[in-house]
Amino acid sequence: MKTCVFGKLLLLVVFLSVSCSPKKEYSDSVSFSWNDFAECAIDSTLPLPQEVFLQMPIRLLCEDSVLFVQNRQGDGFIHRFRLPGLDVFGTGQVELGNGPQEVLSAYRMQVQDSLFWLFDIMGQSAVAYDKNVVCDSLLFPGCRKVKLDEPFGDIAVLPGNRFVATSLNPNHKRLSFFDSDGKFVGTASGYPDFGIAFSTLETVEAYVCEMVCDPVNRHLWLFYKLTDLIEIYTYDGKLVKRLHGPDGFFPSVSERSLDDGMQKVSSNPGETRDAYFCPQYSDGKMYVLYSGKVFERGQSASAYLFDALLSFDVDGTPDKCYRLPVPVYSFTVDGQGKVLYGLSFDPEYHLIKFPL
Repeated sequence: MKTCVFGKLLLLVVFLSVSCSPKKEYSDSVSFSWNDFAECAIDSTLPLPQEVFLQMPIRLLCEDSVLFVQNRQGDGFIHRFRLPGLDVFGTGQVELGNGPQEVLSAYRMQVQDSLFWLFDIMGQSAVAYDKNVVCDSLLFPGCRKVKLDEPFGDIAVLPGNRFVATSLNPNHKRLSFFDSDGKFVGTASGYPDFGIAFSTLETVEAYVCEMVCDPVNRHLWLFYKLTDLIEIYTYDGKLVKRLHGPDGFFPSVSERSLDDGMQKVSSNPGETRDAYFCPQYSDGKMYVLYSGKVFERGQSASAYLFDALLSFDVDGTPDKCYRLPVPVYSFTVDGQGKVLYGLSFDPEYHLIKFPL
């Protein structure tokens, strides 16, 4: 009898401790779930008009009926194909190096007004080309290289060729702004807060994200990689909306000291989860790949292939969840052809075409 009473008391204590614990949530956020999306199953892929040889591709971009393929290495960081036939257009462009026409790495491409931009994280720079020329000429034209004052984690070009970045400087706020010459001009907005304190280095790593511009509403979207959080800002850094979902999890990272005295921030196996990757804007919609998987030590490379593609209206309203028959790690939307091009590395690098 005493054992039964003790057990009931223990359950009551546990219940009260759980019910009285404050619920974690981001300040000023709106939650959404999988039920807010219209489910759209894509049953099969579309045949490619011809076989496409790829080297080590990492990103895609469709612009003016040209498919740009950005490579990690090979004979040029950029290769181009004419759509819809996927005919090879010119040769590999943009070489490895530290010269005025070269880059140390190719991070991401962006078109802003009349310019085609290629970002170089290792070189801490942004390289601009005439968009019409790179879409029509066999050879890339001369470029304008802008070196930024600060190292950055992600970057986007704003109207007037200004830059906004997530800086790796721990003294900066969420967004850092640079003028057209790469000179630092200011920092704005705070990091997200859900009631758990991180160290300065942990904060930078916990809230790593990718940015994409909504040119119509002049908004900047931040998609976070270690928490399923989305933020929408004005081009001058004012928070418009903070969205949390569809699974509602938070970042989990830990800072530790190495034997050489350096500090390192690492993911926590079994706790850290992957969220959003490779966001893109197309025809009034935001598209992004979503994972939600828990990080485990020794996980296979297939953990970085995603079969869920989410779309949002530009006001942040969840739109559709596309279930891809073949998982991808990068994609681009061809709004004119109403198709999606994706990249996979299973069993080898190849291009995939999906209907939208």
